Amino acid sequence: MKQKYYIYLVIGIFGISVSPIITRYATVPPLTIALYRMITVTLIMALLYNKKLAAIKDVSKRTLKFSAINGVVLALHFITWFYAIQLTSVASAAVLVNLHPILLVVLARVFHGERTRFLQLIAIIITIAGSMLLAYVDGNVSGHALSGDIFAVVSAFLFGIYLFIGDVSRREVSNEVYTFIVYGSSAVFLFILSAVAFPQAFVVDDPINYLVFLGLAIVPTLLGHSMLTLSLKVVSSKTLSVSVLGEPIIGTVLAYFLFNEGFSTLKLLGIVIVMSGILLYNILTNKVDDPVEADEVLNE
Repeated sequence: MKQKYYIYLVIGIFGISVSPIITRYATVPPLTIALYRMITVTLIMALLYNKKLAAIKDVSKRTLKFSAINGVVLALHFITWFYAIQLTSVASAAVLVNLHPILLVVLARVFHGERTRFLQLIAIIITIAGSMLLAYVDGNVSGHALSGDIFAVVSAFLFGIYLFIGDVSRREVSNEVYTFIVYGSSAVFLFILSAVAFPQAFVVDDPINYLVFLGLAIVPTLLGHSMLTLSLKVVSSKTLSVSVLGEPIIGTVLAYFLFNEGFSTLKLLGIVIVMSGILLYNILTNKVDDPVEADEVLNE
């Protein structure tokens, strides 16, 4: 019976891996994609978990406040992530956005005074070196590609903040209630931002975009995250945190066949270095196989 949880793991990894692929078919700006994605997923969650969401009335004001703030952070993460996908290659965007475990070190050091072990520092240096190599290669390709790399790193940093705040704000509520509050707050923020500053974000010029919004809401957000959460009943957090590194690999392979996105030997080297650094850091950080929430290792 345990095998089915590893099947959930594989389905979940594939689910989150297709996020950049689905996004590539959009013909609207990143703000529009983020707006309609979050509205769609919030409405779907309201239908699926309507009974469980009654517990919202019992959530403390402090938790509501931090969850709402996290919704804003998540919205900004998605906007920058979609910019990255549109400007640079799927390979670069998918690899660089996975830097968030490394960037969390800075937040843990500043706010919690946590020390970084020597081998963790080595892993961080390796990852940064690989990221710089990727930026160098993309910078030589085009200014747009380099801008996309920068957006991917900013997106990773924002997701790191999202996880950092969530570590505190989600402790007293269920995952469904917490996620609904965050997603709902994100949708409200994006709606207000669009209405006040970017009214053109509401315009959808091609019906294909509605399929993109629905696809992003269902496949990476609900299916991907849900399957990975289910897998945690048997699969260890260490296995999960390492397995999700298959996400940029699957995304890169799909982009190669669907969009003819090739890459040079030097770029491949940069990808390998970054992935090796993240893998080493995850292994060193997750020596104890304690269960974790899926959101702690996911970002799409």
